[in-house]
Amino acid sequence: MLPSLPRLLLTPATLEERLRPLVEVALRRPLVERILAQQDCTNAQEAPSPESRLVRAFHGLRSILEGSPLYAGARRTIDELAGVFIPSSEGGASISIPLVPPTDERLDELESWIQIVPDERSATSWRRQIGQARGLDWTRVEALLVEALERHLAAPDERSIALGALQALLHAHALVEVSVLAQIYSAWLALQRDLRRPFIAIDAGKTHHTLLTRWRDLPKDGEMRVQTRDGRAEIIAPDARGKMGLLLDVHEIPLQLVEAIRKWRSWHGLRHWAALQRLFTDAGRTGRIRWNLNGHMDALGLAARSRREPRIRNKIAHEVEALTRLEIAVYNTDGSLRLRGPILAVTQRGEALRGSEWALEGLELVIHPVLYEGVRKGSGEIGTLWTPAPAELAQIDERTHPHALALGLLLPIRWRWDYDSGQDHLILTGQKLLETAGIQRSARNPSRAWQTLDRNLQALQAIGGLGHVEWEAGEQHTLTGRCRLHPPTWVRERLVHRLFPEETSRNADVLTGADLAEWRRSLGLSQEALASQLGLSERTLRRAEASQDRTLTVSLRKALTHFQRPALAASNQ
Repeated sequence: MLPSLPRLLLTPATLEERLRPLVEVALRRPLVERILAQQDCTNAQEAPSPESRLVRAFHGLRSILEGSPLYAGARRTIDELAGVFIPSSEGGASISIPLVPPTDERLDELESWIQIVPDERSATSWRRQIGQARGLDWTRVEALLVEALERHLAAPDERSIALGALQALLHAHALVEVSVLAQIYSAWLALQRDLRRPFIAIDAGKTHHTLLTRWRDLPKDGEMRVQTRDGRAEIIAPDARGKMGLLLDVHEIPLQLVEAIRKWRSWHGLRHWAALQRLFTDAGRTGRIRWNLNGHMDALGLAARSRREPRIRNKIAHEVEALTRLEIAVYNTDGSLRLRGPILAVTQRGEALRGSEWALEGLELVIHPVLYEGVRKGSGEIGTLWTPAPAELAQIDERTHPHALALGLLLPIRWRWDYDSGQDHLILTGQKLLETAGIQRSARNPSRAWQTLDRNLQALQAIGGLGHVEWEAGEQHTLTGRCRLHPPTWVRERLVHRLFPEETSRNADVLTGADLAEWRRSLGLSQEALASQLGLSERTLRRAEASQDRTLTVSLRKALTHFQRPALAASNQ
């Protein structure tokens, strides 16, 4: 029969101290939180009972060593093992780590990992522990301890008995230490993956939040009632809540853009906005991008078949162009206009001949500063009021999970606001949560709204846009019930612990031959050198740069994308 799996009880401070020789200061608290969050998810067995062979063997061997000269040097090891094998009645230990023996493959990974430990003495100690733990599990450790105790009962040589007892205890201690190290390493690996996770930087200002909430509340069917003033149709009329509107110039607007606006007011609009926010982030968060249709479809996560369909390509191009025709208007409290300007200003256009018609392929876009100053200030510095959202947000299908789009854009802003006020999660009543998601309640079937909410919350969790959802006991799915919405771990680490990957500076949005030539010169590369790194012929590069106003070919864009997306190295900012 297998022995029960021991567990190690630690306080967060003690665990953080164990991390000290392994990782830098900035990573210790996030790692403690990750290990603490995972401890309840294990299905490890309870700690060994006092009557188990493992515990009885440990007691016997400790008694042997207590009367030996070896005890002084082994006291720390024995005390640490006592904390594992003898249940403690003391309170305050809030972390219970299951001591799962690592596999040989994981031991090899641990040996490689500790090579980065700056303290050579600590690294040497860990290597010795890993060597002693190879081939061990708790069944084998129990056998070693029992065997050492039985030798004590049969052999007269006290010194050899003490040495045998110490050796058995050192093997048990090595398995304890390496099991803990494996837990720490697993948390470290997960943290490193999340540090390299692509994300969207969203402006967390009130104006952007108001725009998103109004956008969410636009009628999704039927006709919109709009006010017209000075030749502009006001789609979102200002009111006491936000004093902000969206204006559309109605003079000479093409019919295809009228249809695009109708589509835009549906959930398509939020999905396209999420895609644009991802493109702005990938381009360095400057508030300026060289937008192209293929890059936008990448952000949307469209399948290859859809990307080739002319109808879908034209539809996306028209809907994005419709956004460039909209102006944001911000009003003073007395109703007077404070500022007005395009949501997305166009400074350059790129078109490609499709059959007998020119189709939009690219634009140079600049987002209105009032919607991006939290991400990047006008001075060029990174803003202080922005929040991260998952890069996969724009890939949510608005036909099946439309409300996840609204939640995915609004919840990060609310988490940022609550964090700035000292709270690490958001608390909403059931009614407010439905409103935030844009879900309408039906008097005839009230349960449908809650089913829709749960389905969209799960969709958001699936892409890492939401952490734990927790209703107060007995209050689930009620309008007055309180729901706690926790940010996912990777978002919390960016908001609370300020952990970010380094941003690469070689990425650029290259749209035309002129852009390619300018970008190549900024890298200090010749045509021959860049062609070699792209895996293309120098002739292909020369021909592309010579056609300065033409959009780059698909093969050249793919080569550039592969070149511009190296693996990000994690660091702290």
